[in-house]
Amino acid sequence: VLRQLRELAEWAGRDRRTLTGSGRLRLSDARELVERLNTGDDTDSVRSSADLPRLNLLVEWAKTARLIRVAKGRLYAVAKAEPVLNDPLALWRRAFDAFRELPSPVRRGRGGRYGESVLFVEYDMRDVVLPDVLATLYSLPYPMPWPGLRDSVHLAYRSSSPLEGFATDSIGFEQADDDLRTVLGVLEDLGAIECHQGMADPVFADLAMSENDLEGWAGISTEGDDDLETPSGTLPGTPTGRAGLLNDALPDETLSGDALLR
Repeated sequence: VLRQLRELAEWAGRDRRTLTGSGRLRLSDARELVERLNTGDDTDSVRSSADLPRLNLLVEWAKTARLIRVAKGRLYAVAKAEPVLNDPLALWRRAFDAFRELPSPVRRGRGGRYGESVLFVEYDMRDVVLPDVLATLYSLPYPMPWPGLRDSVHLAYRSSSPLEGFATDSIGFEQADDDLRTVLGVLEDLGAIECHQGMADPVFADLAMSENDLEGWAGISTEGDDDLETPSGTLPGTPTGRAGLLNDALPDETLSGDALLR
């Protein structure tokens, strides 16, 4: 990701790149960037740069990180960002902070197949979910099992008053789960977390939650609800935070390991 952000800024340069009337990259420029940055976007059948999600993520990320900016219909590099671009650690910190400021950083389009994800629209991804997820990963001495992380976020959805009608919406949960996986994948690309396959540490064996546990922790009824899975010992993936980078990257007030279970 750092290489991509740096090369994007270099590509924009001080000579500026002309944008379309709607403020997007021209398709020819977008295709060039997809190849240059190796974003993995499929350009074969696209008719607009708006259909290149990974490239759009990088552009918005670089804007939010103040590495590039738009003025008078052109995109250009921010001159004052040059020292940051030449300092890998400073660039990492700038990128990490900017990621948390993106309103909907990893959606593959303007909306999901069944509408926009609850992770971004109805629940506060930027100020609540993401800080709490990172606080959980960074504060634990062991890698966090994906089922446990996912279920704790489900509890946050269920205990939030605006989402009372969402509690039994399995499609909405699936969307949010997919988006959470994508968020974690982008953070792994950045180097903020690591994900791997394996067995959970035995310490998590006691974390399987019964329906009574869920009712007591989230203040809700789970009667007749079979959608919520509980943590198990077999993992599809286990994210773990790089705590050594946390001190300068994550505000102290977010370090509340139990916040996801409120």
